[in-house]
Amino acid sequence: MYTSKASHEDTKYIVFENFLLELFETCPVCSRDSNIQPRSNGTFLAIDQLCPHCEYFRQWKSQPCVGSTPVGNLQLSASLYFSGASFFQMKKVFESMHLKMFKYRTFRRHASMYLEPLIIYKWKKEQVDLVKDLCEADKVIIGGDMRADSPGHSAKYGSYTTMDLQKNLIIDIQLVQSNEVGGSYHMEKEGLKRSLEWLEECGVRLDCIVTDRHPQIQKFLKERNVTQYYDVWHLEKGPEKVAKWKSLINHIQDVHIHDDPLYPQCEHSHRVSKGSSKRFKPGKKGEREKVTSRGGKRKGKAREKNQTHDSAPPSASAPWRSRGRDLAAPEEIINKRAVQDVPGGNPASLLRTVSLPIH
Repeated sequence: MYTSKASHEDTKYIVFENFLLELFETCPVCSRDSNIQPRSNGTFLAIDQLCPHCEYFRQWKSQPCVGSTPVGNLQLSASLYFSGASFFQMKKVFESMHLKMFKYRTFRRHASMYLEPLIIYKWKKEQVDLVKDLCEADKVIIGGDMRADSPGHSAKYGSYTTMDLQKNLIIDIQLVQSNEVGGSYHMEKEGLKRSLEWLEECGVRLDCIVTDRHPQIQKFLKERNVTQYYDVWHLEKGPEKVAKWKSLINHIQDVHIHDDPLYPQCEHSHRVSKGSSKRFKPGKKGEREKVTSRGGKRKGKAREKNQTHDSAPPSASAPWRSRGRDLAAPEEIINKRAVQDVPGGNPASLLRTVSLPIH
């Protein structure tokens, strides 16, 4: 037996128009031909059937309506909005299949009248419940970070988000405009300040906070006596995380048993190293300085080797200096064999007879 479902849980299908209209061609009373008048509104379709012989009339609708708004149109707008899909890309898909769809202004009307107020209501309701649980908790650990509308220090808007790291739930979002704080560099501090003040008003007692290493954030939290941890790629940084990161120094040296009890050994299975010579080895003090010194000595020898005795240093006013590089002087351009052919071997006499273009 078929049981009716709620409109948002009901299954939808793609129906061809010709096959659908065949169901209304014949009058169910007198079995004669009927007049059919289809009407559409986006994904909504209504068919009026009128028999001219027995005056039988009925109206069929493809989907229910809430007031004058078809439920299918509203559900499609909600699916696009909540999934983050592009309306224009979806419209191209519909047009390629000749599927009926509403216009963009209808989508925006649905968003402003139904979807966005619903999101705000749902967010406020869950936020109140979450803050209520945080007020009753003994240990509250939150994380905070900001995202901006553009990279660099030219952003106009920034949203600072605080998160409960024990439940992985968003607590608060603060929107800051750059002209409110005198520049985009100060937006992150202002967002954190507003979030902490709001949490204090709600009665939440913080145990610590995880943020990035923003200098203003460090100073602000130090002045408020709030325990701060730095995040590792936006993850919680605690003693266990620190011990795990430190173990990498031993791991690259083929040492997988560590002294730290928080992370005593590597998590991978035991394996025998085949190329121990390729592993890193502990360095000695001053080894870096020796390598740098040897490298500098080699570079010095290379410079001495490339120098020639017959080249003269270019003067500061030389016209052949271009783009940060010293081009060869006219004396250096002359071939040595040509100089030898000049009587007396004087290059100056050749320069007097041959004019070289200088750019």
